[in-house]
Amino acid sequence: MTALGLLEGRVAIIAGAGRGIGASLSTVFAQQGAKVVAVDVDSQRAREISESVDASGGTAMGICADLRDPDAVTSIVEQTVASFGAIDALVNNAGGSFAYVGRKPITRYTEQDWDDILERNLRYVFLMSRAVVPVMARGDGGTIVNISSTLGIYGSALMVAYGAAKAGVNNLTRSLAVEFGPSGIRVNSLSLGHIEVPAGKGAPDDGSASALPLRRFGSPDEVAQVAAFLASDLASYVTGADITLDGGASALNVFTLSHTSALSAG
Repeated sequence: MTALGLLEGRVAIIAGAGRGIGASLSTVFAQQGAKVVAVDVDSQRAREISESVDASGGTAMGICADLRDPDAVTSIVEQTVASFGAIDALVNNAGGSFAYVGRKPITRYTEQDWDDILERNLRYVFLMSRAVVPVMARGDGGTIVNISSTLGIYGSALMVAYGAAKAGVNNLTRSLAVEFGPSGIRVNSLSLGHIEVPAGKGAPDDGSASALPLRRFGSPDEVAQVAAFLASDLASYVTGADITLDGGASALNVFTLSHTSALSAG
């Protein structure tokens, strides 16, 4: 897929670009021909991924910003337009839960825990989307890809705020697709299951990969390749969609899941 040039000449903002899935998104989008604006709250990570893209023959600009700050979000858009003249794609990949709150019952959540997770996973998607759609609408349209989670589709104990935030992302995706479709702006989401990412950001290595139909966890590059497809003209009639990347986990029902080990043995 890296040789196709699906995004040649386009400008893409990657929010949460510094490591893991974000680093893969930055690399793959650049390989596909996009000029990448790599945004991360950590200045060193933003600089390192932009330098990595440049060293590989791509074009990138690193920006350090706290996406919870509306003024910082406005500045990202202004810097992007000033440097590259347009915004064709936005990938909202920032967020998380393990590193900020972890897993715990709702009776141990504080109000600050709840607000923090929703700010990091839902509020910033609203802020970034609100900031880029006027720019996209002035041109030939654009695409937004929101990185979500299967926890926004199915219930999960001990991560109620994260699940609620990702459910909000999924509905925001559909609503924006309806609102801005007439302006040529497509909005889709990717609901991720088990993806192997840096410590504290993804699924625990507890052997549960054997319970998945594909018998393995996904990789950040696999996420980035689907995101690049959604941002390209190959997906020109895809909007308001949520695509699950979970190795087939959502295809399992409770009965099947409880018998996975027997199926594997047989």
